[in-house]
Amino acid sequence: MRRQCFALLVFCFMPLSLASSLEWADNVSKIIFHEKESVFSFFYQKEGHLLSLLDNQDEKTSFMSLLLNDREYLLEDNAFFNQYTEEISRGIRVHWNNNGIHVSMEIIAAPEISGFKVKLMLRNLSKEKLSAGFKYLMDTFDNGKNITFLSRNGETIKRERAWFSPEIPASWGSQPESPGILPLTIIPDKEKKPDMVVFANWKRLSDSGWNFKISEGRSFTLLPYSINDSAMAILFTPREIPPGEVRSISFRISSRLADKTKMVIHEDKKTEKKSYRKKIAKQKEPDLLKNYSREYELEQKENMMKEIEALLGEINHLLAGDSLSCGPRIQELEKELNRLKTSRNEDIR
Repeated sequence: MRRQCFALLVFCFMPLSLASSLEWADNVSKIIFHEKESVFSFFYQKEGHLLSLLDNQDEKTSFMSLLLNDREYLLEDNAFFNQYTEEISRGIRVHWNNNGIHVSMEIIAAPEISGFKVKLMLRNLSKEKLSAGFKYLMDTFDNGKNITFLSRNGETIKRERAWFSPEIPASWGSQPESPGILPLTIIPDKEKKPDMVVFANWKRLSDSGWNFKISEGRSFTLLPYSINDSAMAILFTPREIPPGEVRSISFRISSRLADKTKMVIHEDKKTEKKSYRKKIAKQKEPDLLKNYSREYELEQKENMMKEIEALLGEINHLLAGDSLSCGPRIQELEKELNRLKTSRNEDIR
């Protein structure tokens, strides 16, 4: 009888744990964070249907990892990290933290590119310098022996390939041939481009960690690895982060083809520039400089507010727990929060 009761309890709680996820959606896009697997999925509308930009047969095959002091960690809820989530304006932000570092990753909808914006931030909470880098492995839809990837400069890819900075193009992505599948195009931040981009068989790329070696001429289908199983990874190689400092990276994900992205984004920017030039055409040069200065100040204040929100979120998460050991950590966070608030007040004055 006791076994039957135990089995019933397991059965009752199993669907709850499997369904644990945070979702955000509007009428054209959808973002899901799967809390158990600690991975994101994102969808965009095509002909009235929301379609995944990633190969979503198994959500766990696309994930973010961190290389910290030459050791690789998955960003997930485990013995090394505490994980908590929050819904933000037009998207989702996830936090991973411990006594030494705080990592946040946010994905927000970006309808201007028919896709999403991704931002990662790592803050060094320790008293020592540390080395940290990021790798995002994305499981993409494969076209068999045909062209699977395409770059904005016209390069087509159907075999293993790697790009290194500064040869990395302005955009690149998958080129699925099936009408029911969307492309996945990466548009890097001009100031924070990846250091390396790799296209390879998913299993080879997943098993290799950070030490992947390209095999020239090898397709995505050769045995003994999985057949027709392409993937791409973007790598931001480790950088030294002093105590209290932050490293951030960002890029965009579009559901448009890479060769069309250039045309569409160029047209959008051209239209914005025309309207802006018309608006300031009659202004004097000092007024023009003020406008650029205001734009910079607004961007700086927006970044500061995001840092304050992240600190408040971590403080609230710690206060909700029962552990007395969180006291020193909360004091550190409050000190950092007061520093940011003081800086913000000085800017306002």
